[in-house]
Parts: sequence; structure tokens; C-alpha cells
Amino acid sequence: GQCCLRPAGGLSDGGGAGGGRGGGVRPAADGAPAAQEEQAPGNFDPGQRDGFGLASNGADLVYTDDEIASYSDIFDNAVTDVQNADCQRVIAALKTLSTGKDLETCVDVDAVLRYFAAHNFVLNGDSYTGSMLHNYYLYETGGRLSMLPWDYNLAFGGFMMQEDAAALVNSPIDTPLSTQDADARPMWSKLAQNETYLAQYHAIYDELLTGYFENGVCEAEIDAIDALVRPYVAQDPTAFYTVEQYDAAVDALKTFCLLRAQSIRGQLDGDIPATKTGQLQQPETLVDSSGLQMEDLGGQQSGGFGGSFPDGRMEPPAVPGMAPEDWQGQTPDMAGST
Repeated sequence: GQCCLRPAGGLSDGGGAGGGRGGGVRPAADGAPAAQEEQAPGNFDPGQRDGFGLASNGADLVYTDDEIASYSDIFDNAVTDVQNADCQRVIAALKTLSTGKDLETCVDVDAVLRYFAAHNFVLNGDSYTGSMLHNYYLYETGGRLSMLPWDYNLAFGGFMMQEDAAALVNSPIDTPLSTQDADARPMWSKLAQNETYLAQYHAIYDELLTGYFENGVCEAEIDAIDALVRPYVAQDPTAFYTVEQYDAAVDALKTFCLLRAQSIRGQLDGDIPATKTGQLQQPETLVDSSGLQMEDLGGQQSGGFGGSFPDGRMEPPAVPGMAPEDWQGQTPDMAGST
């Protein structure tokens, strides 16, 4: 059997910080469409959560006990038809994961390591590695778990914009968590604590850098997409940003990717520490990113839930002939992604 779930800790994915509308169809392993998830828009519910992303109902993937009710953040957000046997397999996998042993039996290790390599490159803090404990799919098949990406509109450091360009570009690949308690995120920590898997994670990064960033493929792909999109940005009377701001974002994205790749290469080679502690001790080794303005990439510019527009307003720009109610559902943080 298999099941696909979208854990949601902290804020509901129906609304709030960076979350899109709940729902979506995701394919099952056999290619058949999964069940449609229906969620009403919602915000932080103190009756169901223990704080911003500090839920103890399973979204952190921490094993607590064998009771299905203890993992409501997982099973209440299933996107496939989940039966009792499915839940028991997931719980059993989490229990094995908690031991740090026999991980191949409970986790698709290669798939999860590849997820984290890509995820930690683009720095999506509105996620499992951040404080919110949401915005990923947990996929289980045959008793083994893997993670699927979801909702990256606040990637590239856009979530809360709490760090400067240097900190983001050089973000250490071996300590990517926002929390100092690594055991609070066992899907990452139990793999990273295994020397074999950590080396495999590094090898995946080498493959990613060599095959995509260091050979010009990333820049060429950004340019190709830009050529398709920019004419419509220039003609759109309802655009969130000006053409000049759009152009600045494209340039910033290319610069960020090149600098981020340079830093990770240094971390793999041992020239730059791959941990937060090491970087604090050796700041002179970090890649210079003084010419990069992360604000050009957009993000949660208001520093709170959702986001704001370039001039600081929470409302969309005035558009001749368009009534304000026509903007319902157009959340500001949607404009923060590039």
C-alpha cells in the first residue's frame, strides 16, 4: 500500500504565512489521481497547535507513541484515501526513524537526501527545516517514507527576510535547521548523523553543482524563462511589480544561484565551514555577497503574515476598471516569488 499526506503544523496551509490555498491533486504511485484534499481557508488555531511550527501532532515527524490520534497534523491532511493500515505503516516508519537505525527500511534515503539537497540550496524557510513545520508532502509506500516539495513561493530567503545576503548565500549545508534542537527534525537529523548518508548528501550536491550550476545550465534556463515571461510583465496593467523591479529580480536570482553554488562548492571542498558554528568561527572564509540585494527577490516584506507590495501597502495596486473585490484571493505573498 501507499499513501500521500501533507503535514501541516503551526499555521494552516489554508492561509497565513506564505501558505497557498489548501488542496491539490497529487498522483499516487501507480499514476492514478489521488483524492482531492478540501481545506477551508484558515489561520493559526491555538486550540490545535503548540505555537508557530512547534506542533506536537506529527508534522515534525517525531515519534511519540503508536496512537493515530497523536499524529493529526499528518493524517488529517491526507491527499489519498488513508486507512488504518496506512496510518500504522507511517507510525511504524517514524518509530524506526527515531532510533536512527535500519533507516533504509523506513526511509527512501536517496530520495530524501536529494530533496534536502535541492531544498537547502534554495533556502525555503517556510517549511520543515524552518519554524512552520508545513509545506511538504510525506509520501509512504511499502512502509518507507519520502518527502515531496510543496509551496516554494518564499524560497531564496524570502521567508521573513531575517538574514542578510551573506548569511543566506553561505547558509551551511550541514546545519540547515532553524532550531538548535536537531532531534526536533528527525527526518533530517537521523540521516545527517549517519556518516555514510552525510557523505551521500555531499555527493548529491557535487552532482547538482557540476551538472546544473557550474556549467551554465542554470543561467541559460533562467534566461529562457525570462524571454517567455518578460513581454507579459511589460504589458500587464495589473502587475504586482514594475518591469524594472522584475528585471532586478531576474538579475538577483542569477547572482544568488551562482554565489550559492560557489559557497556550497567551498563547503564541499572544506574551504568554507559547512556548519553554523564553523562559519561563526571563520567568517573570513565566506563568499562575498556584498553586491547582492536579497530584497530584489521579493518575499514577506511586511515581516508578518502574508506580505506587502513594494510600496508597503497590503492592498494590490489600483487598476482602472477593476473593483477591489476582484482582487479577493490574490494574496500579497504570491507576488513575492520569482
